[in-house]
Amino acid sequence: MTDIPTSSDPRSLAFDTLDVFTSAPFAGNPLAVVHLRSAETNRSSQQQKQIIAREFNLSETVFIHHDESSLSNYDTEHHGTWKIDIFMTNQELPLAGHPVIGSAWWLAHTYADLQSATLLCKAGPVHIKVDRSVTPFRVAASMPQALRILQAGPNLQDILQMQRGLVPHTSALQNARPGQERFPVVQLVPGMTFALVELPSGEALDTIAPTPTRVTVPSEEGFIAMYLYTLRREAAKRFTLHTRMIEQFLEDPATGSAACTLSGYLALQAVGADASALADVETPWEFNITQGEKMGRKSDIHVKVWIDVEGTIKEIQLGGSAVQVMNGTLWSR
Repeated sequence: MTDIPTSSDPRSLAFDTLDVFTSAPFAGNPLAVVHLRSAETNRSSQQQKQIIAREFNLSETVFIHHDESSLSNYDTEHHGTWKIDIFMTNQELPLAGHPVIGSAWWLAHTYADLQSATLLCKAGPVHIKVDRSVTPFRVAASMPQALRILQAGPNLQDILQMQRGLVPHTSALQNARPGQERFPVVQLVPGMTFALVELPSGEALDTIAPTPTRVTVPSEEGFIAMYLYTLRREAAKRFTLHTRMIEQFLEDPATGSAACTLSGYLALQAVGADASALADVETPWEFNITQGEKMGRKSDIHVKVWIDVEGTIKEIQLGGSAVQVMNGTLWSR
């Protein structure tokens, strides 16, 4: 069993960087993974974690807490439990998809017999399954979710003000949304909220650009962003999407939490339009999502959604792979 790097110097922390939602280096979404043992956990404050995340300057940095209980069931059940903390450069997040998948992948890569894991994040426990039947292996995470559709979403004029490149596509946007004044704003868990904007074509999606204007939702705090997408139905319960995530000047190569939010919303909309789909609740709704292409960092995100006989979401599972790019030691304060 491989162990994480360590150092006798109390100021040092081991780290890795991964590219997540890809199996090719320099694609996908970069992630910094910082390892904290028990003593390091005790002396690493939230402020220090925020400073470290700012130093990496990636969309997210994740801190994995390694303690004596993490692998207590590893020998008998091939299972482990780890606490994780997720930081952007300016705030902590309760949940985010690519840090969860990246953490799970690193653990499965490091502990060769790991078959399942539990990651404890601020939004709740995330249950992980490792699929070693495929090469490269993949991990899947049952994401915490309390999916909620909010009422006060942006209207078409709001979107056009933020994304002037969409103006030539105004008629197509209007025709695709008859009778709908506002775009849906959907929350996966408190603090993770997305305005979901379906576009009529890949050409329209290509016009999207970072913007100084932020999507605002009255009475909601935390992370709020636009998730723009095109959609193609491949089979009764299988869809292909191309997406882009914009939060002011930030564009993200892969946004697992947004992918889960959108997939959950689309599955509920599909069931609402055709209740006969509830006759088969064992087969999940599947969403194969490509993001990051315009950034030169193609990401492949896989989401499955199970809906019960009452038409409510039972589970949202986020899946993907990763690849290690760097490792080393950082020197903390």
